[in-house]
Amino acid sequence: MTKEDICIRTGISMDELESGMSMVRLSGQMVDELPEGLGFHILELNDCPNLSRLPDNLTCTVLTVRDCVNFEKLPDNLQAEVLVIEHCPNVTSLPAIEGLTELEMKHCPNLVRLPEKLHLSVLYIEDSKIEVLPEDCLCLRDLSLRDCPCLTKLPDSCRAFSRDLILYHCPSISFLPDIRVVFGNLNIEGTSISALPENIKIGGCLTACGSRLKTLPEGIRVGEYIDLTNCKELESLPDGLIVNGTLGLAGTSIKQLPNRLIVGGNLNVLSTGIESFPPDLKVQGNISGSKRLLDVCEGCREVPGDLPYYIWKDSSYVYYDCKLYRVMSHDEFSWVVLDAEAAVCVMLDMDCSFYELDHGGLSYLVMDVNHNYGDGPTFEEAYRKMESRIRYKMGSNRNFVF
Repeated sequence: MTKEDICIRTGISMDELESGMSMVRLSGQMVDELPEGLGFHILELNDCPNLSRLPDNLTCTVLTVRDCVNFEKLPDNLQAEVLVIEHCPNVTSLPAIEGLTELEMKHCPNLVRLPEKLHLSVLYIEDSKIEVLPEDCLCLRDLSLRDCPCLTKLPDSCRAFSRDLILYHCPSISFLPDIRVVFGNLNIEGTSISALPENIKIGGCLTACGSRLKTLPEGIRVGEYIDLTNCKELESLPDGLIVNGTLGLAGTSIKQLPNRLIVGGNLNVLSTGIESFPPDLKVQGNISGSKRLLDVCEGCREVPGDLPYYIWKDSSYVYYDCKLYRVMSHDEFSWVVLDAEAAVCVMLDMDCSFYELDHGGLSYLVMDVNHNYGDGPTFEEAYRKMESRIRYKMGSNRNFVF
């Protein structure tokens, strides 16, 4: 395929094509190769059955190769920020790619190897034969590994994530590295993981349906719901567990709920061995269980307000406006915090430190005795926002007392 062919099929001029900033989308049998020496802002190659490779020294901001059944390999010296490869069964490995920040590989069932020194913001792999990630792999935001039956472990470098960690239906994974925090959701559904790291912090939801978890660690903190449905080996939960949402225990082997359990949403204990509730159980929502259990669960509804405050108290983290922040300093009613991405950048030593952040991830939170909150780039701004919210509450609710 020549430059002229590309211009004819896409309707762009030769000057646009050679500018290195064009957006080109190609498909069909005519696309068998691309000319040398081109660069693109966005290059999308969809359903090109005769395409097997791309020219060396290709540069793209975003490169997508999708449904190209005979595509085999990416070029040497490729430069790309975002790479998406889908439904390319002959791709088995990737070369080193300069500038890569986001990698998405879907339905490449013969993929077995990724390049070393893979430092990314986002890594998404679905339906592959990959066995391990590179030992020096870093992933700042999202790591999602789905339907990778041969994957046996995560590298020790994976210690913190500013958004989600998803290990969905990866049955050969039996343990996790020493993960300190997942600011978003943690999903280990369908894995063989039997224990979570001690003192792990999860800002969003914990989903472990069908895993081999036996319990949760004593120091765990979870910001939203916990779903342990059909964890057949689950036998206990730590005393004092607070759940800011639903707690799903249906189909587990648990026989007794922990002391001082507080559930801010619904509690599901159907098909468990639980025969009675502890006297200090507190549940905000509905309880699903046997009729005999439900007959004795009256008075289980006295849940304190602002559950996130109690979940994250004394943890070096604070939960505000549906987000988790890393606490840098604090007193009883105020916090200096880092947002998730800045905190993980520091934790992973990704060429930055607290003083090199230029305060881009730094903010201030304040709270009063009634648990009204405010935030801002300074304490003064945070207090002003809190006061504004209090005035709004007083105006919209005549029964509000300040």
